[in-house]
Amino acid sequence: MLNGLENLGKKGNAALKRKHEVALNQLKVVLDKVNPAGHAQERHVNFIQFYSLQGPSFIDDLMKNLQPLDFNVAVFTE
Repeated sequence: MLNGLENLGKKGNAALKRKHEVALNQLKVVLDKVNPAGHAQERHVNFIQFYSLQGPSFIDDLMKNLQPLDFNVAVFTE
C-alpha cells in the first residue's frame, strides 16, 4: 500500500512539473517578445516596422498612450 501511495505521489509530482513547465515556457515566450536577446525590444525592432503596418495612426496611438515619466513597460497590440 505504501508503494502504491509513493507511486501515486511521484505521478502527481510529475504532472505538476509538466503543468508548471508549460506555464514557464509561455512566460518565456512573452519575455522573449518584450526583451529579445535579453535587451529591450526597441533596441532590436525598428520603429519603421510598426509605422509601415499602421501608418500615421501609430504616432497618434503612441502620443495618446505613452507617458514619458512613467518607467513601466507599455504593451501595444495590433
